[in-house]
Amino acid sequence: MSDEPQADRDDAPDAVSNGGGDSENAGKPLALICDDDEMTLDLMTLHMERGGFDVMQAANGSIAIARLRERPPQIVLLDMVMPVTSGEEVLRHMRDDPDLALIPVVVVTSRKSVRDAVSAFHNGAVDFVPKPFDPDDLVRCAKQALAGKGRGSG
Repeated sequence: MSDEPQADRDDAPDAVSNGGGDSENAGKPLALICDDDEMTLDLMTLHMERGGFDVMQAANGSIAIARLRERPPQIVLLDMVMPVTSGEEVLRHMRDDPDLALIPVVVVTSRKSVRDAVSAFHNGAVDFVPKPFDPDDLVRCAKQALAGKGRGSG
């Protein structure tokens, strides 16, 4: 294992994300990354941290909803196809909760059809990144979503 700080893992529910109160991470936006594929989750985490984000992880939609309630992030990167609770269900839950409804969501999914993109935007996503993704594009989309400039915003 590397010496780099680890992001919150869904298998460590009491862990505090590496953004805690230390000055090294002060001011970094907090991103919740939700994907059921561990390698993809770790890859997105690595690139988002390198891009200046603090990260929490969730391996399915139910864990994502719990994390959203525990510590609402500034942005969510959300896979749509997951066991237990789908990304679509997470999006609907967020839109129905006034405390979560304004958090921008970037959908990152293997679903690539126009219908899937339209459905994601209809359910509240501000951007749609198909897998496999370019890491720089992922970070750029997240930063644009935070700035209110996602493809589905406005």
